[in-house]
Amino acid sequence: MDVANFTPKQLNTLRRIFHAMNPFMVFMLKIGLGWTMNIWPAVSGRIMVIKHRGRKSGKEYLTPVNYAVVDGDVYCTAGFGTISDWYKNIMANPEVEI
Repeated sequence: MDVANFTPKQLNTLRRIFHAMNPFMVFMLKIGLGWTMNIWPAVSGRIMVIKHRGRKSGKEYLTPVNYAVVDGDVYCTAGFGTISDWYKNIMANPEVEI
């Protein structure tokens, strides 16, 4: 999905949709069905979960994110860039668990 031409309102709506889906994705990984989300990476990408702490609350969060493996290295992508809360959290506290 090319979001380059989306309006800010459309991007915000899309972020809300992804945010609402996060608990389901984390649940699937916890019960051992996370592999189903990575079954067709050409369409849905690859998903992993990052455990991080809130920069303000200190609360622990589990956030599903997209990643890619390139030449044996794992790259995590921030689909909405630096406005992503999880990104801001790991910039404030880079101690994360994958």
